[in-house]
Amino acid sequence: MCGRRQAAVFLKRQELLEPFGITQYSTDGWGAYERHIDTEQHHVGQENTQKIERKPLNLRTRIKR
Repeated sequence: MCGRRQAAVFLKRQELLEPFGITQYSTDGWGAYERHIDTEQHHVGQENTQKIERKPLNLRTRIKR
């Protein structure tokens, strides 16, 4: 489910993710995130992105060999 970068789309996505028990959000500094996510749960930055993307990158590299 993708949509324009609007607060209504974010709120719908957040509602869909609620059953998974997500407790931390790493995002860019878009205003809707700051308005709708508690500051304890919200982190602005890409420090955690490498941890998430590393495994798929390794798999793609090995498949190409």
